[in-house]
Amino acid sequence: MHLLPLLPSFRQGCWITAVGLLIYALARIIYNVFFHPLSRFPGPRGAACTKWWLAYMMFVKGVSLSTLREELHQRYGIGAPSVAVH
Repeated sequence: MHLLPLLPSFRQGCWITAVGLLIYALARIIYNVFFHPLSRFPGPRGAACTKWWLAYMMFVKGVSLSTLREELHQRYGIGAPSVAVH
Protein backbone atom coordinates (compact mmCIF):
# COMPACT_ATOMS: atom_id res chain seq x y z
CA MET A 1 0.00 0.00 0.00
CA HIS A 2 1.41 3.35 -1.02
CA LEU A 3 0.90 6.27 1.33
CA LEU A 4 1.88 8.95 -1.17
CA PRO A 5 -1.62 9.42 -2.64
CA LEU A 6 -3.02 9.87 0.88
CA LEU A 7 -0.62 12.66 1.84
CA PRO A 8 -1.39 16.24 0.77
CA SER A 9 0.89 17.89 -1.70
CA PHE A 10 3.45 20.40 -0.47
CA ARG A 11 1.44 23.31 -1.88
CA GLN A 12 -1.73 22.09 -0.20
CA GLY A 13 0.16 21.65 3.06
CA CYS A 14 1.43 25.23 2.83
CA TRP A 15 -2.10 26.54 2.22
CA ILE A 16 -3.52 24.54 5.12
CA THR A 17 -0.77 25.83 7.41
CA ALA A 18 -1.26 29.46 6.29
CA VAL A 19 -5.04 29.30 6.75
CA GLY A 20 -4.63 27.65 10.14
CA LEU A 21 -2.22 30.35 11.31
CA LEU A 22 -4.53 33.08 10.03
CA ILE A 23 -7.51 31.59 11.88
CA TYR A 24 -5.42 31.27 15.04
CA ALA A 25 -4.24 34.90 14.80
CA LEU A 26 -7.77 36.21 14.28
CA ALA A 27 -9.13 34.11 17.15
CA ARG A 28 -6.32 35.36 19.41
CA ILE A 29 -7.03 39.00 18.50
CA ILE A 30 -10.75 38.59 19.15
CA TYR A 31 -10.03 36.93 22.49
CA ASN A 32 -7.53 39.61 23.56
CA VAL A 33 -9.81 42.52 22.63
CA PHE A 34 -13.15 41.22 23.91
CA PHE A 35 -12.72 38.31 26.34
CA HIS A 36 -9.33 38.65 28.06
CA PRO A 37 -9.51 39.63 31.77
CA LEU A 38 -7.52 42.80 31.04
CA SER A 39 -9.75 43.89 28.12
CA ARG A 40 -11.84 46.18 30.34
CA PHE A 41 -8.86 48.40 31.16
CA PRO A 42 -8.32 51.49 28.99
CA GLY A 43 -5.57 51.54 26.41
CA PRO A 44 -4.84 51.42 22.69
CA ARG A 45 -6.58 48.61 20.79
CA GLY A 46 -3.40 47.84 18.88
CA ALA A 47 -1.64 47.04 22.13
CA ALA A 48 -4.57 44.83 23.16
CA CYS A 49 -4.41 42.88 19.89
CA THR A 50 -0.75 41.94 19.77
CA LYS A 51 2.59 42.31 21.49
CA TRP A 52 4.07 43.49 18.19
CA TRP A 53 2.39 46.87 18.65
CA LEU A 54 5.22 48.16 20.84
CA ALA A 55 7.85 47.11 18.29
CA TYR A 56 5.83 48.84 15.57
CA MET A 57 5.64 52.06 17.60
CA MET A 58 9.35 52.00 18.40
CA PHE A 59 10.90 50.93 15.10
CA VAL A 60 8.41 52.08 12.44
CA LYS A 61 7.03 55.25 14.02
CA GLY A 62 10.26 56.05 15.89
CA VAL A 63 8.63 56.77 19.26
CA SER A 64 10.78 56.10 22.30
CA LEU A 65 9.41 53.97 25.09
CA SER A 66 9.58 56.76 27.66
CA THR A 67 7.75 59.21 25.37
CA LEU A 68 5.14 56.59 24.54
CA ARG A 69 4.59 55.82 28.22
CA GLU A 70 4.09 59.51 29.03
CA GLU A 71 1.66 59.98 26.12
CA LEU A 72 -0.38 56.93 27.13
CA HIS A 73 -0.51 58.04 30.77
CA GLN A 74 -1.73 61.48 29.69
CA ARG A 75 -4.33 60.04 27.35
CA TYR A 76 -5.66 57.17 29.46
CA GLY A 77 -4.63 58.30 32.93
CA ILE A 78 -3.11 56.24 35.66
CA GLY A 79 -6.09 56.24 38.01
CA ALA A 80 -8.36 53.31 38.76
CA PRO A 81 -9.15 51.17 36.89
CA SER A 82 -5.85 51.04 35.04
CA VAL A 83 -2.73 48.96 34.84
CA ALA A 84 0.71 50.54 34.53
CA VAL A 85 3.64 48.18 34.05
CA HIS A 86 7.06 49.78 34.40
